[in-house]
Amino acid sequence: ISSAVRFDDWNEVEVMVVAAGNAADVVVFMGPNQVTRRKSSLATRGIIGDVLLCSRPGRGAVRDLFVETSVRRKRLVLQFDLNEPPPAGTPVSVIARLYPRHGKVAEKVFRQTLVYSTGKRLRCDWGWGNPRLWDYRRPNLYRLELTVQTPETKDVFVETIGFREFWIEGKSFYLNGRKFRLRPEYNMGYQANNELVAEGMIRGLLAAGFNCLEFWPNDHDKRGYAEAAARELWVRKADELGLPVIASAMDMAHLVETWHRPGVKENWLKVMKRDLKRYWNHPSVIMWVHSGNRFGHRDDQNPLRIGRKAPNEFRRADRNIAEEACRLIRGVDPTRPVMSHECGPVGAVYTLNNYLCMTPLQEREEWLSHWAKHGDMPYMAVEFGLPLDSTLSRGRNGGHRAGVDEMFPTEYPAIYLGEKAYRMESTTLRKNMCHLETAIAERKRKGGAPAWHWNTRILTADDEDMTAYQALLELFIRNTWRSWRTMGITGGMVPWGIARLGWRSFSHIEKAAWGPDIPFRPGQRGMYYRKIRKTYLYYMQKKGNKRELPAGRTIKAVNRETLAWITGAPNQWVAKDHHFESGRELTKQVALLNDLNDSVAWTYTVILKVANHVIARRKANGSISPGETLLRAFTFRLPQVEKKTPAELILQATIGPHSHSDRFSLRIYPPLERYTGSPVALFDPVGDTARLLASAAIPYRPVKTIKPDLKILIIGRNALCHAYPQGDLQDFVRRGGRLLIQQHRPQWIRDNWGLRVSHHVARRVWPLATCSMHPILNGLDGDDLRDWNGAGTLVPSHDTTLRDPQGDAPSVYNHGWHWGNRGSVSSAMIEKPHFSGWIPLLEGDFDLAFSPLMEWRLGRGRVILNMLDMEGRTAHEPMVSRLLTRIIHHLAKELPAMPSSPVRLAALGGPPMQQWLRQAGITVVDPQNANLVLAEGDRISTAKIKAFLQQGVSVILTAPSRPVFSDQRLIPVTGRFTGWPRNKLPGWCRGISASELHLRYDLKANNLAGPQTTILGDGLLTLTPSGGAQSGHLWSLAVAPWQLPVTEESFLRFSRWRLSSLLSRILANENFPFTGDLK
Repeated sequence: ISSAVRFDDWNEVEVMVVAAGNAADVVVFMGPNQVTRRKSSLATRGIIGDVLLCSRPGRGAVRDLFVETSVRRKRLVLQFDLNEPPPAGTPVSVIARLYPRHGKVAEKVFRQTLVYSTGKRLRCDWGWGNPRLWDYRRPNLYRLELTVQTPETKDVFVETIGFREFWIEGKSFYLNGRKFRLRPEYNMGYQANNELVAEGMIRGLLAAGFNCLEFWPNDHDKRGYAEAAARELWVRKADELGLPVIASAMDMAHLVETWHRPGVKENWLKVMKRDLKRYWNHPSVIMWVHSGNRFGHRDDQNPLRIGRKAPNEFRRADRNIAEEACRLIRGVDPTRPVMSHECGPVGAVYTLNNYLCMTPLQEREEWLSHWAKHGDMPYMAVEFGLPLDSTLSRGRNGGHRAGVDEMFPTEYPAIYLGEKAYRMESTTLRKNMCHLETAIAERKRKGGAPAWHWNTRILTADDEDMTAYQALLELFIRNTWRSWRTMGITGGMVPWGIARLGWRSFSHIEKAAWGPDIPFRPGQRGMYYRKIRKTYLYYMQKKGNKRELPAGRTIKAVNRETLAWITGAPNQWVAKDHHFESGRELTKQVALLNDLNDSVAWTYTVILKVANHVIARRKANGSISPGETLLRAFTFRLPQVEKKTPAELILQATIGPHSHSDRFSLRIYPPLERYTGSPVALFDPVGDTARLLASAAIPYRPVKTIKPDLKILIIGRNALCHAYPQGDLQDFVRRGGRLLIQQHRPQWIRDNWGLRVSHHVARRVWPLATCSMHPILNGLDGDDLRDWNGAGTLVPSHDTTLRDPQGDAPSVYNHGWHWGNRGSVSSAMIEKPHFSGWIPLLEGDFDLAFSPLMEWRLGRGRVILNMLDMEGRTAHEPMVSRLLTRIIHHLAKELPAMPSSPVRLAALGGPPMQQWLRQAGITVVDPQNANLVLAEGDRISTAKIKAFLQQGVSVILTAPSRPVFSDQRLIPVTGRFTGWPRNKLPGWCRGISASELHLRYDLKANNLAGPQTTILGDGLLTLTPSGGAQSGHLWSLAVAPWQLPVTEESFLRFSRWRLSSLLSRILANENFPFTGDLK
C-alpha cells in the first residue's frame, strides 16, 4: 500500500471484505468409498486473521528467507532474495548475528560477502560446531538478526529460529541424530486463533505424553476458513514449548480430477509456495502433510501392505498425482519429509485411518508384525480407532451414516467383559439410549441428513460415562499401545477422539468452567477473548474442569516417554499364556522402552506370588539408549500344587526418572487325573481327534459303523466334511447313545447345518451362570477360558490375500482381515440357535449370542457340540485335556428320565403370538391335550392357570396383569440386567443368558413375584414352583417378543430377537421338541 500512504501524516486504512463463499460444492473425503458432497457455505465473515502493518525498505529488502540447519553436517545455511535486487555482479555483504532468544549478547556471528547473480537466490553456508539444539521439550531458540548491505541499500531482517535436523532412514525417524518415535495427536483446537488456548492445549498434550502434533491438511485457500490464520500462532507456541509439529501444506485432494488441465497444477503450486513460506522457518515443523483422506483404498489396512512401497500398485493415476504433489512440496522445502493424511504409501510415510473396529484384540496387537520384519518405510496411524464410539453403531456404513444408527454400547463390550457389561449399564445410559433411538427414528422419518457423531453425542449427554465402553477402551488402549510400541512403530497412533472419550466435563459446576478475566494487551496476536474456558487453558487436566475417565488414565499411562511391562516368552512376546502345569518352568520377559532424549539407567524387580505368598524374585539393571526397546527374559520354577491355584507376576521398574509397575495373573494346574472309564468309540477319518485323545490318555477304538453296543461315540474334527459313519445317528441317540461332535470348519457348518458361525476367532468365552453347576463347568470361570496357550489350527492362521483394491471381496471386507490364531479358544463359535432345544453351556462374542459348547437331549440320549479349539494346538494348553475328560465323564453318566410322553404345547393368545409360533416352526395342540401352555396374561384366567399347574402342566405366562397366587405381587420391570439371585439357580433355567434378560430400553411393565419366586434379571423373567412334586412350574415373562411395537419403533427389533431367544430357552428347559433340530 506504499503508493497510497502519505508519509509524516495520519493515514486511515479501509478493508473491504466480500462475504461470499466458494461457488462450487465442497467434496468431503472420509476414506475409501466414503466421499460425499455438500453445499459450499461461508464459515466466517469479515477479517478472520491478524492485520499487520509492516514497514520494510523498498529496495534491497530481504524476502523469502529460508533457514536450513544440519546437525549431521554441523552447518547453518541461509537462502533469501532481495526486493528490487541490484545489478548482476554487485557485492552483497551479509552478517548473521545469533542471540539466545531473550539474550542481548550475540552467541555467534557469521560474515560473508556474496556477488549477486540475476535470477539466483543468495546463499550463505557456515559451519557451526556446537549450537544449542532445539528439541522435544528442549525449546532452545535463537533470534537471528540478518544484516544485508549493498553499496546502495541496507536491511536488517529478524527471524526466530531453532537449530535442529529431522530425517528418515528406512522406517525410522531421526531428530538431531537419535531415533525419534512419534506419539502423535491430532490438533483438535487450532481453529482457536488465540495464544492462551494454543499454549494451554500444547502443555496439556505434553503432560499426556504426546510428542508430536498433526495439523489437519485442509484447503487453507478457501474463503472464510479461519483456521488457516491460526497455524502460525500454533507453530510459534510449539517452537516455544518444544513440541514437534506435522504442519499442513496446501490441500489438493479436490483437484485430482482436474490436475492435468491447463493452469490447475500451476495455480496450486503458486498458492502452496506462498502458504509454506509463512512458517517454513519454525523449528517445530518437522514434516508437511497434505490432502487428507484422498488417496487411500479398501485394502490399505491389510497387514501385508502396511509400511511397504512395493505391493501397493493401486489407483495408479491418482497415486502418480499424489506423489507429484509431494515432490512439488519437497521442491519448495527439501529439508522436510512430505506425507499425505490417510494415503497408504504416498510420500515418505505410510499413513492410515486405522479403524480396526472390533477385530479381535490379539490380532490387533499383532497387526504390525509383518511391518516390523519387512516394512521399508515409517508407518503412522493418522487416525486410530480405540475403537471409536461410531464402531458401536449397528450399521457402521461409513463415518457419516454411522451418525444416525442405533448404538450397541453394552453388546459390543460384552465380547471382552462377559455378562459384567450388562451389570455395568447405568440408568442414565439406558435413558439416553431410549432418547437416542426415538430421535433416530424421528430423524429417519423426516428424511434428515446424517450427522457426524450425532448419535454418540446423545449417548454421552448428562455426564454419562458409557461404563462398559470405557472398560473396553481401557483394555484395548493398554494392550494395543504396549504391543505396537514394543513392536517398534515409528509414526505412532493418533488416538482419534481421545479428548472426548478420555475426559468429561464436570457439567454440574459450569460456573467454574471459565478462567479469570483476561486484559487486552496491545500488539497481541490472534483473537482476543475476555474469558476462556479452563478446558483449553488446562487441556486434558482436572484443573480444566475435566473428569478423567478410564480411557484418559490409560492413554496417559501407556503414552509416556518410557514404558515397562510384562510380555510373553522370547519369540512370542505378544502371547498371553497364563495357564501352567505345576512344577514346570515359567519364562516371560520385561519390555523396556526409552523415548527420552538421552540414554538412561533402568532397573526392574519381578516378584512371583503363588496363592498370595511370595515365592521368588528376579532383578536386573542396565542402560538404554534413546529410541531403544529392550526385552529381558526371566524364568521361575513353579511349585507343585494339589488344586488349581492362582498366581501373579508383579513388576516394579524404573527407566531414568520414571517408575513403572505391572501385574500379570497366572493359573497353576495340578497333575491331570487319569481317565479311568471305558474306551470311547471314535469316527475320525482325518485323525486329529485321535491324536488329541492319545495326548490326554483317553482310550478309544476307531469305528466306521454305528453298532448297538456303542455307548459314547465321538465324531472327530472335520470328520463329517469327508464322510459319515454307517448307521443312523438320530436313532443312536434316541436309543440312549451319547454323541460328541468335535469342531468342523465354519463354512462347512454354514453350508451344511444352516447355522450362523462367527467370522472372528474367539479368545474369551464364559460359562453361563445358569449352567455353573453343570458337571463339565463346575468350578470354572472366564479366566480358565480365555487366551489359551498356543494357537488353534481349525482355520488358516492368516487370511489377508493381497486383493485388487478396486475389486470387491466381501468375505474380507465385511469382517476385516484375519491376522493369526494365537490364544484362540474357539475358531467356530456358533450363534445360539433360535427356536431350538440346544442348551448353550459356554457363551461369548457379540452380545454373548454365540456358543462353542452346547448340549441337546434327544430321546434317551444326548448330544454335545464342541467347537472349542482342542485338536492340533501349537502349544500345550492345560485346560484342553481337563475339559475333554470332563465332557466324556459327563457323557458316560446316566441321564435323568425324560417325560413319558412328548411335550405338547398349547397357545392361548392373539394373532401376533400365532404368527411368532409359525415363524418358530412350532406346532400347537388344544389345551386339553397339552402338557405345556404358553398364554398371554389377558387371555387366561387365574383359575385356569392354577388348574393347569395342579395337573402337572407348566405355564409360560406373558405380560401378566394380576397375581396368580395369594402371596404374589406385581413388581415393576425395566429390562435392565442387574445380576443373578444369590440363592442357587433352579435347574430348569439352564442356558438362559444375561444377554437374554437385557432389553435395550427401559420397559414399563410388571411381573409376578412371591416368596418362592426366582427372579432373573430385574424381573423380566420369574419362575415360581406351584408346590408338590407333580406340579408344574409357572414361568412369567414381563413382555413377549411379539408384544414389542417394532413397526413403530424399529430399534426394538433387536430386543424382540433376544426375547425370542429367551422364550426358546424356556421351551427347551421344558423339553419341548423343536422340529428344526432334527434337520
